[in-house]
Amino acid sequence: MNNFDISYENATVVHSNKYNQNSGIIISNFFFSNLFQDVAFKLDYNNQEFSTTFKNLNLPLYVGQKIQLVAINKNVIAYIDKNKNEFYYLTNNLQRDLNYGIAINWTLCISLTFLFYFISASIPFLGDFSHLMPTIFLIPVVLWIYQRLINFLLEKKIDTLLTKN
Repeated sequence: MNNFDISYENATVVHSNKYNQNSGIIISNFFFSNLFQDVAFKLDYNNQEFSTTFKNLNLPLYVGQKIQLVAINKNVIAYIDKNKNEFYYLTNNLQRDLNYGIAINWTLCISLTFLFYFISASIPFLGDFSHLMPTIFLIPVVLWIYQRLINFLLEKKIDTLLTKN
């Protein structure tokens, strides 16, 4: 994996609010998390404030908390709680936030599925290609496994870098 440029900035939490937001579909409450957290940080060196909203992360942040933001390649991806000396990720998808590997989204999955379907249909000696349908449905699963594996490897590498410092 590539080398990472890690930088640290001391900050204070000036606003933290957790709430649930309904997505409009009742069934989504059973299958998806609707947890949101609005947070505002104030950098110690220039008193600049910036705010963000985290989705599906239950971060132990509170107003007045002294933290150290961790940026990798100029992307803030974690913070260190100075009192507990523990770090927490600010993202569920390190691969996307660090622009590492293949960017996987549903458009890519659907495009690969249709491409595979039409290529298999155009080969005359395959005849009935209904036996290829399970393979077509495996494409999103394989891409999802790839994304989870890359995220796991990135997380392990970042864990070792952060625990060394």
